[in-house]
Amino acid sequence: MQKTLVIDDDELHRRLLYDVLSAKDYEVLLADRGTRSIDLARQNRPQLILLDIRLPDISGLEVFRALKAAPETSSIPIAAITALATPGDERIIRKSGCEAYMTKPIRLEQLLKLVDRLLCGGVVQCS
Repeated sequence: MQKTLVIDDDELHRRLLYDVLSAKDYEVLLADRGTRSIDLARQNRPQLILLDIRLPDISGLEVFRALKAAPETSSIPIAAITALATPGDERIIRKSGCEAYMTKPIRLEQLLKLVDRLLCGGVVQCS
């Protein structure tokens, strides 16, 4: 079973992603804070991380940098899923190295395609 870490401070958004991904047989880990998410990723090594950019303790970009700097998490694909929707925000997020960018509110079909693309593009075998 493939693991996905969802990092978002909005409880309803976390629950939605958990329900949708669990229904597709993903193991889903949840974090509502950036610092906690770094520890969860290092301990559990998910195959994919869905990351909100605005978090209450540290920014999602700081989380991204910390995960990409650590050898045990550097190869995990990270998708920014955020309400930051201006062209400038997307440019900054993509320039930071995030593998994907999606704005809220998310469209479930688009999200599932993104998850499949990121998992299939990496080292995980796809069916």
